[in-house]
Amino acid sequence: MTIEYREFPWFGEAFPFYLVIDVSPSMADTLDVNGETYTALSEVKEWCNALMILLREGRYSDSSAAQELGFDMEDYQLVQDRAHIGIIAFGDSVETILELTPVSELMHIDVGDCLQRFHVKQRSTSYGRVFHHLHKVLETDDAQLMRRYQKKVGPSPAVFFITDGRPMDSERWQEPYGHLAVPSFSPGIVALGFGKAERSTIAKIATVSHGGAGFIQGSGSGHSLIGSIFMYVINSVTLSSRNSAFSTPGSIPGFEYVPPQGY
Repeated sequence: MTIEYREFPWFGEAFPFYLVIDVSPSMADTLDVNGETYTALSEVKEWCNALMILLREGRYSDSSAAQELGFDMEDYQLVQDRAHIGIIAFGDSVETILELTPVSELMHIDVGDCLQRFHVKQRSTSYGRVFHHLHKVLETDDAQLMRRYQKKVGPSPAVFFITDGRPMDSERWQEPYGHLAVPSFSPGIVALGFGKAERSTIAKIATVSHGGAGFIQGSGSGHSLIGSIFMYVINSVTLSSRNSAFSTPGSIPGFEYVPPQGY
């Protein structure tokens, strides 16, 4: 299918954003929070599907997760007009679950099922591989947007990096990460860590430039942890669709702010 990109007179530019989601083995570990047990993977799958429904239809679905997401009609139209979404999953390998697609052109896709099928193939976590993959994706997408819009895309690409653990490639991932700082399409990265993710690692991923930010799970976090992440994502997409730069809320319930140290 050929996607026709439109240029809107009040913006004339796109807002591309990506969910980069850790689906390594630890994401299926059972978590016990205040007597409730769940897995991060099951929550991410549910909230991803809820987000896709909201972006496609602008309304709630029957799922309990989707009922907590939403925006008014004016904001929904702005998101439809400007936002483009891509989804990448990683463990010890990397896969693009959804290529960058205009929100207005989204078709039905069971992202949760895609994440589950990719999860079962993983044995560990490699940040280096996902940053290398992300660099190639951004390069390709930037060229396509430039060509189709006939002008520079407005805001920098936004990346929501969602992870629960420590990378097996230790500090080696920082070299491929550093390549993201060089091109004109360098993304703003919001690093969102929970579970066994370390504050120092989240700080190194979150970018000082391009609207990036860092957050780590707080001591008082509850079962709504993953839901808070996706509320933050949709609020960020809404703010960024209103503005001419990647814009995010200042806080996330259940998380502590981590000052960014990335490029």
